[in-house]
Amino acid sequence: MAEQDIQSKRIPLINSSVQRLLPVAVLSLAALILTGCPARNNHPKEPAAAFLKETLAQYATRTYYAVDCDWSASDGADTFTAKRIISYQAPNRYNVSDLHDNTLYLASVSDGAQVTEWSNVPGMLAGVYPAPANLAAADSPQMTNPLDCGSPLYAFFAGVDGYSKLVDDLSAAPHYGPVVDIDGDQCVTVVFDEPGAVGQVSAVISIKTKLVRKISYDAANLVAKGRATETESAPSSGAPPFHKSLPQSPTKLTVTEVYQVDTTKAKLADSDFDTSLPTSLPPFRVAEDTGPAGTSGAGPGGDDFGKPPVAIGSAAPDISVIDAHSGKTARLSDYRGQVVVLDFFASWCMPCRASLPETQSIHAKYGGRGLTVMGIDGESRSKITEFLNGSHYTFPAYTDRDESAARAYKANAIPTIVIIDKSGNLSFYAVGPQEKSTMDAELKKVGLS
Repeated sequence: MAEQDIQSKRIPLINSSVQRLLPVAVLSLAALILTGCPARNNHPKEPAAAFLKETLAQYATRTYYAVDCDWSASDGADTFTAKRIISYQAPNRYNVSDLHDNTLYLASVSDGAQVTEWSNVPGMLAGVYPAPANLAAADSPQMTNPLDCGSPLYAFFAGVDGYSKLVDDLSAAPHYGPVVDIDGDQCVTVVFDEPGAVGQVSAVISIKTKLVRKISYDAANLVAKGRATETESAPSSGAPPFHKSLPQSPTKLTVTEVYQVDTTKAKLADSDFDTSLPTSLPPFRVAEDTGPAGTSGAGPGGDDFGKPPVAIGSAAPDISVIDAHSGKTARLSDYRGQVVVLDFFASWCMPCRASLPETQSIHAKYGGRGLTVMGIDGESRSKITEFLNGSHYTFPAYTDRDESAARAYKANAIPTIVIIDKSGNLSFYAVGPQEKSTMDAELKKVGLS
């Protein structure tokens, strides 16, 4: 058969196929035109920045807000999870609590006048601070640390006026990411740069309610910044659940927060914002891993946590501290021949505040009768004396600005209470507030009654 005849037979076959498919193609094209492309046209009509401002405005109008959050952090090798509960009453009453996967419990509570923060690690993260003007301004240690109770979510409560504190428009304009479905709630991703140490944030926001359902960001820089700028205020944990797993300066730490639907159906009760220190907390269990190379596991949550620096009955380490009132140097060895009670404390520490009345009682009862109290605080002399005078404490107190005394006695959680006998030997060592009956019994062992 001639080539021309072959081609003539092919053409009608091709044309008939096109004729059959053309109506389907036209209908499909028409459907796309009418319904739009889901990946793009389901985005809100307004620009991402405008949508973000609408979200800020929505949070600013909320008098009450209560939500559960599934929290996780990953450094690429390990992933840690937590359950977070947030209760909020405008403008500055809040209760944020976290229960991490190794049973670390953290809480930051504001009653509108003061903030108290605590954890179930003895002495860790317990402090009292003035209440912020609003939730967006919360700047206490736990509320600014993403490994504790911190989150970029709080900045949304400042409303549109706080847009510049949430978004760095000069770095990059906010833009839309994928449209996603969370539990049947159609949401859109808004990607923006935060002006602080967080950097880029991806916020998945409900198109219907304008409430954040998910936030993702890299917290590595924020963690590094927090560790580099630690001051006299209550130290953050550096996160005990990660103490043995995360490097001191992680190169990447992806934090993801997934929020359930706001469950506020009625006014929250005053008891939701009770700043009293709880009488009991869930037990703390140390994470069971070996830690990164180059670490010993010492410190809060480590294997030697709560253990004395030397064996009971052995010579106590000598230390040198500065008298908070006179500025003179004092050494522990200066008091050889007397019983010495060391109380490592801080003015911001809630368990310390619960423990110090017993220290004052011991000083009042035994001071001048063969016993010397040495209250040791890492804060400045002025802060120590201001606190002592305001609380009407008269026991001797000293500043340990270089923390050499705290290191010598492994006082990495406070209060740490130590009793040293007249021969300079360690007689008693404990972390946390001690009962009066315990202290009386221990002092009796060293000859005081």
